[in-house]
Amino acid sequence: MNDDLSPSYAPASILSGNANPNTWLADSQKASWHSVYLRHDRSDGASGEFETFPTPDQKIVVVLKGKCELAAFDGRRWQIAQRRTGSTGMTPGGETGRLRWLSGGSDRSFECGHLYLPQPFILEAADHYRRSGNASQDAPLTSLAFDDPALAAMVGAMIRAMDAGAPNLYAETAAQWIAVHLLAQKTPWRQRITDGRRAGDLSDARLARVIDFMQSNFSRPLSLDELAGEAAISKFHFGRLFRRRTGETPLGYLTRLRLEAACRLLVSTDLPIEHVAAACGYSQPSNFNAAFRRWYGRTPTQTRLSRD
Repeated sequence: MNDDLSPSYAPASILSGNANPNTWLADSQKASWHSVYLRHDRSDGASGEFETFPTPDQKIVVVLKGKCELAAFDGRRWQIAQRRTGSTGMTPGGETGRLRWLSGGSDRSFECGHLYLPQPFILEAADHYRRSGNASQDAPLTSLAFDDPALAAMVGAMIRAMDAGAPNLYAETAAQWIAVHLLAQKTPWRQRITDGRRAGDLSDARLARVIDFMQSNFSRPLSLDELAGEAAISKFHFGRLFRRRTGETPLGYLTRLRLEAACRLLVSTDLPIEHVAAACGYSQPSNFNAAFRRWYGRTPTQTRLSRD
């Protein structure tokens, strides 16, 4: 369930992922992400021709391991692209394709991350890049194959975060970065020389207001939109300014607040551990246990027993 105001992926993206003739390994439903849909697949041998399923979300496919030859039919002829580890392909929202692939390499298999990015992230980034007084220059984000090490590394990091049960705030922040990065690299909005809008600053008063808001609301899902709104700063600049002032990302700071509060509750109360998890913003006890152990090097149960 989406408990904040950040964009949500379309249900059709799950159907799109399921339509691929690949072996499902994991997806972001296990982490309860709603800002993006992310799917980890493995493919072996060769596929027959297949049609992709339409979704309004922007689709981004990154080869995580191995290599393959991808063929796409453009209505007149087959176009061939060689994809290897780190290669990326993009399909705009609403488009379908007629594809086939052949895996390569000694093990004859490859792994991909399929990321479905809601259009509002792209539209918000486009508005950020648009020069003041100039008309929009809409350009679809489409490519059969290109190399972008930064984007590939981000999708790989998202796969690992998904497997670790990171909260939706991680997915939302990554989605915003990806939208801004793609528009910077793949559209005419490469410079903002004539844009007179200011990013603003994170003053002491604004920082105190955001921190107070975090401390008062860490038991529920918090979006980057909400945190930036409390600071009255564009969310595209908020994360950078917050880290400059505190030395931590908004997600890192919020995680620390939650886990420190959880530790206090574990040693000072007899609340069941699942209630402690819920009170500190973790709807899934397994995610809470994993985060607590990463932070403190011991489990919540071990922490509670150590007080005796």
